[in-house]
Amino acid sequence: MTPTEIAAEAYDALRRARTVQPFSARGERLTEAEAYEVAAKLRALRGAKVIGRKIGFTNRMIWPRYNVDRPIWGDVTEETLLPDGPVPLGRYAEPRLEPEIVLSLASAPSPDMDDAALAACIDWVAPGFEVVQSIYRGWRFEAADTIIAGGLHGGLLIGDRVTASAEVLAGLANVAVAL
Repeated sequence: MTPTEIAAEAYDALRRARTVQPFSARGERLTEAEAYEVAAKLRALRGAKVIGRKIGFTNRMIWPRYNVDRPIWGDVTEETLLPDGPVPLGRYAEPRLEPEIVLSLASAPSPDMDDAALAACIDWVAPGFEVVQSIYRGWRFEAADTIIAGGLHGGLLIGDRVTASAEVLAGLANVAVAL
């Protein structure tokens, strides 16, 4: 399959909230760079304005299972930012809910920054919930499949924003979530 064909099929699955066989299971062995190329084509098909990124695979314990050595990312768009109120789960393929810590950046970080400089980039912090979804039956996929599908991002609900201060940022190290 071409990158355009893969993006079109993923777009259709996301739009219809249906599952498909993972592309990797069909012999489509994409590199990380090729998967992000397909994700860019999918982004163009969706046509929504990108307003941020979601980071996935942040749990290092799963990296060996997916043969990755760093997190992946997907787009948060105006259409995936959820308003307060009920979330219509029927618009997602195999939805799950994940608690999140949402950060808004006032300036772009760079790889050479130390912790203090990186923290200075943060404008505000908020609790959030992400609706993640899998267009792949039974949540079975490889890393490239998740990248293609936007990092499994479906929607993001953001709670009350708190201006980032030294105290707030220090407290992030000890965040615990009870559901």
